Amino acid sequence: MALNIQKNGSNMYSGYATWNPMPGCNYGCKYCYLRSMPVNMTPRVNESCFKDNLASKNGESLHIMVGSSGDMWSPVFASEQILRVLDYCKLYPENTYLFQTKNPARFINFLDKFPPYTILVTTIETDNYQIYINYTKAPDLFERHNSFSTICKMIKDNGLSVQTMVNIEPVMEFGDIFACWLLKIGGDIYSIGANSGNVKLIEPTPERVEALIKALRESGKEIRLKDNLRRLLIDKTQIVGVKVEKKAPLLPMQLNLS
Repeated sequence: MALNIQKNGSNMYSGYATWNPMPGCNYGCKYCYLRSMPVNMTPRVNESCFKDNLASKNGESLHIMVGSSGDMWSPVFASEQILRVLDYCKLYPENTYLFQTKNPARFINFLDKFPPYTILVTTIETDNYQIYINYTKAPDLFERHNSFSTICKMIKDNGLSVQTMVNIEPVMEFGDIFACWLLKIGGDIYSIGANSGNVKLIEPTPERVEALIKALRESGKEIRLKDNLRRLLIDKTQIVGVKVEKKAPLLPMQLNLS
């Protein structure tokens, strides 16, 4: 799939183009929006993407989600294949690249390999394991939490400018300390979205969603609400567009992996 620039951004993040050099996923998430589309979900390398021009036609930098149609950080892909993607992105260092995964432990070995402007994202939909296991075979929720917490700490301890985001989508029914548990990760941004698929999920009430938003906002963290969350909100005016700003470039020589 070539670079896709849509007027209103990708299905997952407003304002982002999408690029899928390693599409496909074997997590089998029942709520995945791709399941309702004629998309090949077999993990593979899309060689044609490595001929794409990732530069903007108007000379401005782009915000690009790398891997909107799969998870290039899953165990089925080799490290060499991941490095090839990162190296290609670095040919266009003016862009901001968003990498999202449900296997964040794999980010750790690549922290000094990312392009200058990078946002790392992991998805945590709930803290209710009994609900969650009915919908996916993705890596364990609590392993994701622990791994991403470690990554956020490494980035801060080494003074790196990589941004981190916790993506709560699709939000499912959660426990009373969910907000506190999420904040312990130490992410820079918390993004919340609702189910966009055709599978009915066990979802929180609008009152509980509002309480989650309030608790996260009171922490001082940046909170982003996706458009698909409208139906789970009481105050629907909270949904506003977000412009992602660049941070200073990654400084790989400062990284201490010990």
